[in-house]
Amino acid sequence: MPLKYINERKNLMIITQNGEAKTILVDIETYQKTQDAFALLNIGLVQ
Repeated sequence: MPLKYINERKNLMIITQNGEAKTILVDIETYQKTQDAFALLNIGLVQ
């Protein structure tokens, strides 16, 4: 259920342990967009 929910709605899910965030689940499309954005920012910082 959680994976289907995340993939269909493009929402992330935070997994906690003892009230502390430990893991974030995110759909692959959102993850890739985030990685691409960080790569562009990194290129801008290097130049």
